[in-house]
Amino acid sequence: MPLPIFSASIIPKILHKDGSISFIEFVDIRFFLLGFMVIPLLLFDFRSEKKYLFPSLGLYLLLLILYDLTHNFLGIGIDTFVIDKDNYLVLQLSPIICAVLLIGSFLFLKDINNRFEAKVRAVNFNLVKKQEEILTQNEELRQQQEEIMAQREFIQEKNKELTLKTIQVDKSINSAVTIQKSILPSTNRLREHLKNYFIIYRPKDVVSGDFYWIKEIGDTTLLATVDCTGHGVPGAFMSLIGKNLLDLIIETHKGKIDPAFVLQRLHHDLREALHASNEKVYGMDLSFVKIVKGSNYNSKITFAGAKSSMYFVDDNKKELVEVKGDRRSIGGIYQEDFLFNNQEYTLSENSIFYLTSDGYQDQNNPERQRLGKKHLKNILLKASLKPIEEQKCFLEGILETHMQDTEQRDDIMLIGIQV
Repeated sequence: MPLPIFSASIIPKILHKDGSISFIEFVDIRFFLLGFMVIPLLLFDFRSEKKYLFPSLGLYLLLLILYDLTHNFLGIGIDTFVIDKDNYLVLQLSPIICAVLLIGSFLFLKDINNRFEAKVRAVNFNLVKKQEEILTQNEELRQQQEEIMAQREFIQEKNKELTLKTIQVDKSINSAVTIQKSILPSTNRLREHLKNYFIIYRPKDVVSGDFYWIKEIGDTTLLATVDCTGHGVPGAFMSLIGKNLLDLIIETHKGKIDPAFVLQRLHHDLREALHASNEKVYGMDLSFVKIVKGSNYNSKITFAGAKSSMYFVDDNKKELVEVKGDRRSIGGIYQEDFLFNNQEYTLSENSIFYLTSDGYQDQNNPERQRLGKKHLKNILLKASLKPIEEQKCFLEGILETHMQDTEQRDDIMLIGIQV
């Protein structure tokens, strides 16, 4: 019949008279089979790895049954051998020693395994923590991206609005340019009333606060150059007011065509149109000239200026003369009882006079140095020695050289007229 499965726990022995001991070996190999079961028991924590417990026990029992069936089938019985009494103690202790070594090895391996698992758990914990941090950062980045997209859409929408408004403003300014050009004398009209002339007209912005005006009554030609306060759109509106007021004054007072009187009426009418008190308001600096053809091809020039000068070079003398206007502007804070003054000159044929706003002489260079009135007078004298057809290019060339691509600081207007 098969040997009992747990018979290895009982080892029979026979003591002989000579002191030797005879052992009956049942299943010494069962100790090794037991070891195969002990190894997984020691290496795994069955509280968390219960799936390994029953397979290990089942494997051990299966191996023991196979071992017993093999012994019975082959007819292997009980073997005996004899050992001296002196070596009996060693034999008795050897299984214990082996068991201790085996268990100690298993415990050592299990400790190493536990430490390894602890490190793995720590690494896993750090990985999980890092993963959570990355997820948090990803969420923050997603929210920031959503905010950026929202801001981008907002900016794009605002850009569309600004683009539409810019288009509307550009259309309005272009319309203003057309309107302002309509108030300036045409080239044909200037050629009809003036012998030879040139005009340098450079608005700082699209539209200008400077304008020139001409009117002919009989053999008298009236000419004005006006520098309104400000530039751009405010200056352009002032130029419209100034042009309409000049037309109205001349139409109303045809019998009294006097430059000083025109300036006085313009001062009064402008303050009235702007509802001005004695506080600072928009005004104008201007030169007003009356040209009357005389005998012997001479021309009588009557000049009145409001904070503006006239320059002329008589063809006979070849020297530049500055005719200064009154040190008062049109409009502004100046009192009503101020009277402007006329200054009269007779110029020979082919003499030249110049009317200008302060934009030319006030233009700065890259070192922020103004051209200045003194330099302007020298330039005009040099220009007067050239044919009238070449003077415009000469004066513009000097201006460009002085500016050297710096920004234009004010409206520029300069007119030369040969009588």
